Amino acid sequence: ADGRGNAAPAARKRTGEHAYGAVGMDDEQAEGERLVGVVLQNGRLAAEEVMDTMAVDGRVGVQAKGCSAIAILAEKEEGRTALLDLGAVFAVTKAMEALRHAPAVQTSGCSALGNLSLGDGAAEVIKSNGV
Repeated sequence: ADGRGNAAPAARKRTGEHAYGAVGMDDEQAEGERLVGVVLQNGRLAAEEVMDTMAVDGRVGVQAKGCSAIAILAEKEEGRTALLDLGAVFAVTKAMEALRHAPAVQTSGCSALGNLSLGDGAAEVIKSNGV
């Protein structure tokens, strides 16, 4: 953390430091757990961090946890709006297409798309080819 409660970027984080149980995890799992921690700590900043990380780290665990983080954020209207503005539907569908044979990505991706579809989000998900 940076002293203000923000999660440290992946480059400065070592496996075993994460408060959510990264001890004993490999780097892929630890990075995925870091994303979930970011979501719990911040709003729009969390959405941006998740989207940025998913764009550059295609590992299964990171993509699955990224989709889970999107699903969590999208439960609330404010988070859903921010995610839709940032192109979350594209990020989720890209992960699901690239990792078709990864059950964790498929299930968390479906949860993310479902939550992004709540309220006024349904039209955006359809427009963005999320269904």
